[in-house]
Amino acid sequence: MKHLVLWEDPHAHLAFPSLIARSDGSILLFCRRGRDPRWALPEGLCGSGWQSHWDPRSCITFGIIKNIDDYEGGSPADVRIVPIDPDYADQDASILRRNDGSLLLCSFGWYPFPSASTFLTAPPSTTESLTGRGATGTLQLTSFICWGSFALSTRDDGLTWSPRSSFPPLNPEEQARSLQNRGAIRGAMVERGDVVVGLAYALGESGRYNAHVFRTRNGYEYEWGATLTMPVDLGNGSLLEPSLVATEDGDLIAFFRTSNLDDRIVSARSSDAGATFGEWTAYKAVGHPTMPLRLRDGRIAIIYGYRRQPFGIRLRVMKSNGRDLDDAKEIILRDDGRGPDIGYPWMIELADGRLLAAYYWISDHGQRRIEATLIDPGEYA
Repeated sequence: MKHLVLWEDPHAHLAFPSLIARSDGSILLFCRRGRDPRWALPEGLCGSGWQSHWDPRSCITFGIIKNIDDYEGGSPADVRIVPIDPDYADQDASILRRNDGSLLLCSFGWYPFPSASTFLTAPPSTTESLTGRGATGTLQLTSFICWGSFALSTRDDGLTWSPRSSFPPLNPEEQARSLQNRGAIRGAMVERGDVVVGLAYALGESGRYNAHVFRTRNGYEYEWGATLTMPVDLGNGSLLEPSLVATEDGDLIAFFRTSNLDDRIVSARSSDAGATFGEWTAYKAVGHPTMPLRLRDGRIAIIYGYRRQPFGIRLRVMKSNGRDLDDAKEIILRDDGRGPDIGYPWMIELADGRLLAAYYWISDHGQRRIEATLIDPGEYA
């Protein structure tokens, strides 16, 4: 097992990585880049613990790791920015290599409000306060509301991108800009035939977050499908940050991060390509959030951040049917995290059977950067 620093930037808060293998053996690394202003502030004004996941200029950046075994860290090669929309700030990137070789990128945005208009934003909005984090200086508030999901694609691994396509409203009777009305995407998608199936999550009328199936054939027109709500026999929790995986026998399994369920992982299974989901399971395992991956041998690996002490990253490898998460051995990849604000791992299987798991981590200076772990097959056998 080997740990690597994949990407760090003294001016940036880097988080929420995604990985895609290329045919030449190189790897595309995507992550969300926000500004980290501490480099420009007088010493003592902003403590090392202050970080913001909401930046009105955040964007999705990506670069190439040509050879992971020779990689010395710092920054990938040929770093680029996914084309932005000037109206809102980009967040997590979910990446899928389609059967035709193109890449589909789905994400969501936060719409920022200036400090003078924070009183106009209705909940659930997120408000950031510099002084609220124990710093000194002038109180400055900025609110952000979820602006919904979007997608764009590339046929040349990011040299050029299609125009952005906004997802349709979940409820056409509401305003298109209503809070959470186009959902938020963070997690793996799957392709069945020529149809991409994924999941977004959004706040429901009950005050809980539900999950919503979406589909696309052409990569720029999207339709909503089934809505998934946590069954009452599992608890009164929310379904957050869903991620999909396809089993060898053709089922789809959705894994969820949860709230009000002691942070336990929940899954639901579909045997009809995502039209309906049943066979709900609440596991003892805790994850923040999860990313499942079907290995070449048919087994399903699931990786997740662990935001309890000791903070870290954990992995389990299930049998091909994906029903034995709690019985699968929990492999602790990292338990040396400096705090709970870590994780969101993304994993790929390399040609030699090793797993490469990327996640965001806290450096010695309190800065968020992208680190990774290389896992040999014998360590997850």
